[in-house]
Parts: sequence; structure tokens; C-alpha cells
Amino acid sequence: MNTTFRHWTQAVAALVTVAALAAHADPLPLTCEAPATKESSLTIRIQLTAEAFKRVVFDHPKPAKLPQAVIGQSTVCTCVDGDGNVTGAVKLVRQSGSPQLDAEAVEIGKTLAYPAGHPGCVHNTVNFAAP
Repeated sequence: MNTTFRHWTQAVAALVTVAALAAHADPLPLTCEAPATKESSLTIRIQLTAEAFKRVVFDHPKPAKLPQAVIGQSTVCTCVDGDGNVTGAVKLVRQSGSPQLDAEAVEIGKTLAYPAGHPGCVHNTVNFAAP
């Protein structure tokens, strides 16, 4: 993993807690294959540094209809147990078009703080924006 990407990913992940899940009483889907629900979806916006932006390479098509100023959008699914611990591998369910951005989205899915008491799977959409 590129050191530049790792630094901003770690900084952001340390600040983001999936607290929105704690406010919902509805159960989360039990697998990544189950449809995402309003309660099981989270969108995160990451603004790239100028240095990281220069290193982004797109080697396959970007998703259509990205939000304004977003250069890439990845969606990952993370399943957690009742204590908020990640169980199994974080799955990339929607590619951004850039292997670097997709890898960072997976890292973000691994390092977010998930609340206890809400076992199941969360779909995290990561919007990567230019500096």
C-alpha cells in the first residue's frame, strides 16, 4: 500500500465512528449479499491530498453518476459481531475504477469503529474527492 494513502486513511479512520448505527434499533443484514438498508449504509467523504491525488490511476471505468467533485467511489461491506469487532474479510462490492482507491476503501472498512450491540453487515460507500 502506498505510504501517502496509508497516512490519510489512518487519520480519517481514527476520526470516524459508525455512531449512526447505534441510533437504529432495526437489525443489520447478516451477510454482504443481503440488500443494504438505510440503517446499514454509511457514506464517507475523503478529500485527497494533492500528493495522493497525483498518484491515483484509473485502470477500469468509474461508476456512473458520481456526486459532484467526487473522482472515485468505492463501496465495501464489513460484517461485525455483537461487540463491534470485524468478522472476516472486508468485501469490495463496488469498484471506483482505481485500484489504489479501492484498496484504501477496504482499509477504511477495516479500521472504522463499529458500535457494540449491532451485529451484522454494513455497506460503507467511500467518496474520494480531489484536493
